[in-house]
Formats: sequence, structure tokens, C-alpha cells
Amino acid sequence: MSNIAYTIDGQQRRIEPGTHAIRLVNTLDMPHEEWLEWRRKGITGSDVAGICEITMWSSPVKAYLDRLGQLAPQEDSDAMYWGRIHEDAIARG
Repeated sequence: MSNIAYTIDGQQRRIEPGTHAIRLVNTLDMPHEEWLEWRRKGITGSDVAGICEITMWSSPVKAYLDRLGQLAPQEDSDAMYWGRIHEDAIARG
């Protein structure tokens, strides 16, 4: 397997064989809108579930449209609200 090169915001990077995940940016203390912009630059675990069609909350088309910024903003469910409230504690944990 050869290295895979990619560019994020003009910075050339390489993925080494055996690499499982790459952190594009530290999102701790990042404003939500900026986090959303960075999220669209990569593939998240939620995207993988949608792309593989193993969740009822997403799909390959939804993941694609989200990356293009063409999805309408989604109103938070109760679970999403509480998840967002506890994100900081989980990230720091």
C-alpha cells in the first residue's frame, strides 16, 4: 500500500499505511459554526454509517449533500440537544 497525499487548506499532508484516523484540527473550544465548516472537510463516523447505509438517520446522499453544504439546517432533537450539552465533558474526558 502506498502513501496517500491530500491537501487541506493549502497544506500538503500524507496518510501513512496503517493510519486509521486523522485529526484535521483541534475542535476543543471551537465555535459551532466553525466546527461545522471543518466537519465538512472530512468524513466522520456518522458519515461512514450513512454511506454504508447502516443507520436510519443518514444516507450516502445525505453525507454527500452535507459535504457540499446543501443540506438544510436540522433542528436538534432532545437527544441531539443533550449530546451537544455534554460534548465538552466528553471531549475533555
